[in-house]
Amino acid sequence: MRTARHEIVERANGLGALENSTFDALITDVLMPGMDGYPLCSEVRRSERLRNLPIIVYSSTYTSPADEQIALKAGADRFISRPASCEALLEALKEVCGTSRNPVEEAPPTPEPEVLKTYIGVPDRASPFQHLFPDR
Repeated sequence: MRTARHEIVERANGLGALENSTFDALITDVLMPGMDGYPLCSEVRRSERLRNLPIIVYSSTYTSPADEQIALKAGADRFISRPASCEALLEALKEVCGTSRNPVEEAPPTPEPEVLKTYIGVPDRASPFQHLFPDR
């Protein structure tokens, strides 16, 4: 990615990716400390500031078609299973950044998408990451 002249900003976890950061795109794993990739996608889509940010989920653990559907329903634009070539990742990045996605005019309802309830196994509740999104 660096050789393709992309600036890469790494974060230790999903929470760190959201705090006071500006990106052209987000590439995330599913399994991360602090906030997994599926809730991260959902939180980005619910943020007024970030909701149109292109998201790629890149995972070596959650690779089934059902996992891909969860990622897409949570708000990811693309899902790529590891290992994938650098060229495949760059092509996906080019596609999600180059296509004009329909702007999300309204944030989804406050409760997390139904698909995430299955993934994280919690009842309907307000987001524990609300403090990262003061704009909603």
